[in-house]
Amino acid sequence: MLRRRTFVTGQPRSGKTTLVLTIAQALIEKGVRCRGFCTEECLRGGKRIGFDIVTIPHGVRAPLARKGGPKQWPKVGAYSVDVASFERVAIPTVRLPSSSEKLDLIICDEVGRMELKSQKFMSVMRAILSDKRLPVFGAVTAPRYGHRVPFCDEIERVEDVVVHNITKKNRVDTKYLLLSLLIKEYCSKDKNQDVKISSGQSNNYDVQNSSITSTPKERKSEDSKQIVGTRKRIFERESTGSVRNAQDQVRVQ
Repeated sequence: MLRRRTFVTGQPRSGKTTLVLTIAQALIEKGVRCRGFCTEECLRGGKRIGFDIVTIPHGVRAPLARKGGPKQWPKVGAYSVDVASFERVAIPTVRLPSSSEKLDLIICDEVGRMELKSQKFMSVMRAILSDKRLPVFGAVTAPRYGHRVPFCDEIERVEDVVVHNITKKNRVDTKYLLLSLLIKEYCSKDKNQDVKISSGQSNNYDVQNSSITSTPKERKSEDSKQIVGTRKRIFERESTGSVRNAQDQVRVQ
């Protein structure tokens, strides 16, 4: 059974964003009304210079963090976090809907160390998780080197929240499991009927082409192809433009 607040977690490069975007694409293509954001790695000349926030489904882009940012910006490792930019673009996408808005699902990728430099973001997340009417799907950062993130632990303790740990060994199976449950929840007339998704049964969704391979070399190639296609399908569905430095290349975290 699908929990109404479902998250994935895992170490960097485990495939969290890939999984979230793949599922978001499938749901949007099936008419599920989603909004939220994802976090993307920003590269210049092949080198990472920071991270961007990109809204779902409109594809509006804004800086989240940069190397060598202003000294007054809070830091996470080598990166300075642009809290004002994040709050301006990301927070409206995860707020509770108005009485006139029709919304099925909020997508949040991710609840991470950079995003949590915003107290407003923490307040909004508490609000949507305390309101049992609206389902949430997203990613939360994992402990690193024994250092836990208290707010992520707080999310895990919320009633009706489940967090799936993503690894290289289980990410494909987890993706199919969550995708089948979400499609069953939002797209199936009979919610008691099993919806099977495998490489041989795609339910009008190109699961075969979206599968994630297990070796680093193959995964880098396949993930690159998949995310380019996934982002294009999600973000180009809307006419809203995005702000992007022409010299920057973007890759999903």
